[in-house]
Amino acid sequence: MKQKLKLFACFAPALAIWLWPSLPLEPLQQRTLGIFVAAALLWVLEPVPVHATSILIIALLLFGVSDQSPWSTPQSPPYAEVMASLASPVIVLFLGGFSLAIAAERTGVDQMLARRMMRPFAGNPVSMLWGVVLITALFSMFLSNTATTILMLSMIGSLTRGAPLPAVFVLSIAVAANLGGIGTPIGTPPNAIALQYLSDQGTRVSFAKWMLFALPMVAALLYVAVRVVRHYHPLPALVLDLDTAQTKLDTKGRIVLATLLVTALMWLTTDLHGLNAYVVAVFPIAVFSMSGLLGREELRRIDWGVIWLVAGGIALGRATETTGLASRLIELALPENLPLLALAPMLLLIAWIFANFMSNTATANLLMPLAAAIGGEGTAWILVVVAVGTSLGMMFPISTPPNALVYATGCIRSRDLLKVGAAVGVAGLIMVLVWLLPLTRLLL
Repeated sequence: MKQKLKLFACFAPALAIWLWPSLPLEPLQQRTLGIFVAAALLWVLEPVPVHATSILIIALLLFGVSDQSPWSTPQSPPYAEVMASLASPVIVLFLGGFSLAIAAERTGVDQMLARRMMRPFAGNPVSMLWGVVLITALFSMFLSNTATTILMLSMIGSLTRGAPLPAVFVLSIAVAANLGGIGTPIGTPPNAIALQYLSDQGTRVSFAKWMLFALPMVAALLYVAVRVVRHYHPLPALVLDLDTAQTKLDTKGRIVLATLLVTALMWLTTDLHGLNAYVVAVFPIAVFSMSGLLGREELRRIDWGVIWLVAGGIALGRATETTGLASRLIELALPENLPLLALAPMLLLIAWIFANFMSNTATANLLMPLAAAIGGEGTAWILVVVAVGTSLGMMFPISTPPNALVYATGCIRSRDLLKVGAAVGVAGLIMVLVWLLPLTRLLL
């Protein structure tokens, strides 16, 4: 009975939106908004598994919004575009990360790396937690947060002597991976998008200058995040196996380690060779498949529920963008003729809200042209504010790849991400307004 009530609570508002006669939206946008609201409520209340919600999203978009829908319009997205969310480059990045983690676990590379990196933090659970947070954040500044999260979950999980990872560690890995990317220009796609617009305006931001205003904020938010996570989840007396004498590698282990290092190096040097992170992610899949490290049994170990979960989020984000719903909601939310300093907090809030339901890259692509047009020349700071705002959206399993991955461990529930993501997000918004906005206005 409780599940039926939850389902009714999820679908009743969506149905009301679909049937509302006077919403200032086109019918196609109205149906998309209904699906959006239903998805958000289903992810929060969890009457069904979150991957089932994502599958439902794709089905509703196909039957209710796409060009194959009985109510299709000339603006309807092609059905193939909806289905293409299952073959998105982001999905390939996930598969590359999964293949690295599976091969590393099979050969003991994950244990070797984890033991060596965690030894300086051995001693008590608090120092070990901070070790996990700092290592994750550092990796995420230079590698994709997807690969970082998969590797950290595999590495730390390999040291717990068979015991499941405590929720406090799992949540901390997700938050650190989400926040770490803010610290460098290459840490997350919204940063790169902002830099492109800055360059178009004639503003050059060096690696060092970006880190000057971003790293203090990342450090402060990591501290807030750890305090919030520990508030909701007690820190247990975790025992990690840090005996480095057990970490000798055989030939296959050396192949995995070499592939991991080459892949990481290629992710770090995309500007030199021109291959983006998604293309590079195919490299370990190919190497491990050809060397026998990624066979049929290993492919079965890939968490396909996570793949569906992420695909549903991608499909929903694309639909809100291609139907014009996102742009229309922004028009309705932003009053005209407001001064830029008043519009900046509103753009920041919109970026944060959208990034909780769409990928931060899609949100940045949607808002950056608007921010650039509103700001014009000499207001580069607003682009940085929007970029960072999109990286603070982490309330739901579909908000970011790290969230989806830690949710898939089964150690936490969707409401855990909601509480921690909301607290860290609000703290981040405040920090942007009191630290980042004034400093970037001064420096840029």
